[in-house]
Amino acid sequence: MFNDDDSSTWVVCKFGGSSVADPACWENIRAVAQQHRAQGHRVLLVCSALKGVTNLLVAAADATARGQSVQSQLDDIQQLHHDLAQACGLDCGPVLHTHWSQLADLCAAARDNCTPDLRARIIAFGEKMSTRLGTAILAAKGLDCDLRDAEDLLKVNDNGSRETRHYLSASVPYSEDRTLQQKLADTSMVLTQGFIAGDNDGGLCLLGRGGSDTSAAYFAAKLNACLLEIWTDVPGVFSANPHQIPTARRLDRLDYREAEAISLAGGKVLHPRSIAPAREQGVPVFIKSTKRPDWGGTLIESLPVHAAGGVKAVTSREGLWLFEAQWRSDTPLKYLPQFSDALYRRKLQVNMVSAGARRLQATVDPLVTPIHDRDMNQLMNELNDFAETGKRTQVHSVSLVGGGLEGMTDRLAPVLDSFESGELRHIGRNSDRDVTLLVDEQAQTDDLVARLHEICLEDGERAQRLGPTWLELQDVVQPVAALV
Repeated sequence: MFNDDDSSTWVVCKFGGSSVADPACWENIRAVAQQHRAQGHRVLLVCSALKGVTNLLVAAADATARGQSVQSQLDDIQQLHHDLAQACGLDCGPVLHTHWSQLADLCAAARDNCTPDLRARIIAFGEKMSTRLGTAILAAKGLDCDLRDAEDLLKVNDNGSRETRHYLSASVPYSEDRTLQQKLADTSMVLTQGFIAGDNDGGLCLLGRGGSDTSAAYFAAKLNACLLEIWTDVPGVFSANPHQIPTARRLDRLDYREAEAISLAGGKVLHPRSIAPAREQGVPVFIKSTKRPDWGGTLIESLPVHAAGGVKAVTSREGLWLFEAQWRSDTPLKYLPQFSDALYRRKLQVNMVSAGARRLQATVDPLVTPIHDRDMNQLMNELNDFAETGKRTQVHSVSLVGGGLEGMTDRLAPVLDSFESGELRHIGRNSDRDVTLLVDEQAQTDDLVARLHEICLEDGERAQRLGPTWLELQDVVQPVAALV
């Protein structure tokens, strides 16, 4: 549990795109930072790009690669920052003039040949501009921050390869880092970018979409922080998506394993890769809402085994890669090492496997391990040497996270029996406790989540062990979409 009296350590606070988008957000950032400093902590603020900016920069990089004009995207990006600065009483021009010029020059240099390193540098401008402007906003509010570039602080696992993944989906070692601690030894209030790291050649790398959560977790682990706060647009992790199921209950406390399982199974509050660094270094993670900091949140930490029992969440994921292999040989076991090696060499993390006498199914989540069409086609060709393979790119999953299903068989059976033959593609376990079902249609997914949530999480006894519902938090006054 986080100890407020531990005044010798860092607190890392991450603010996502919706949490840096308007003056109220930056007032919250100021209040959070000053509160932690008043308690004697050193504070590292990790900020994302303004909401919508990364998508515009991706579109600009795509247009640049095709030799097309990017002026409309650059104009929209500039307008978003101008509007925020104006709302905060600042003139955006002097603050970001150099960034506008550098971004325009970079897009021109990448025209018709937007290499992965140039693409990474273009997309990174979202975080570069938000933190530069954010430093000025906080200074105007009386809070001086030391702005540090993330590529100078976080260094990726660098094996010398300079392929696409190195620049656009890098990873960072997360053991305690004395070098980083020494770099920050002379400051107690730091503002830096999420999503960005550097390599051994001084190049800039990205951590993949949603990588700001992961950046913050890396910083927290490396600094041996006493707390990692994730500020987002919902007040914690819920038993289902509260915007779809208003009776979803907040999970006030979660074990690291449960939080990771929920994220991997489709929970969108926290990026799956952000859990391991915090868990390995024992850093508690507190998820709170920027819009409603008074609503509390979800604390993720190491919990006793008896405290982590029972179904905690029903989640869904779309866009999973499903591999299906029908072995050509009557002795398929001899091909399993080749199958595993083909996935390992492409750094693909399989999150569910089902194997029969001559058939194998495996799912890969592109959110966790991005894979491009070219790599997928190469993998298919390699697997075809010893198996008939196929792939489905739009398989959906529904997962029951947390276990404790043994006493619910009679209630679950009618739900599963309602699927016609072939509609429910697979039922399996992706751990010793979590159950995942694969279906083809999004409508089936939404219906299945709602029905399973009602059975597993809305009965009186189980519900009382969880936190308040989404509707209870709002006191049933505002519509569900009001705080989205």
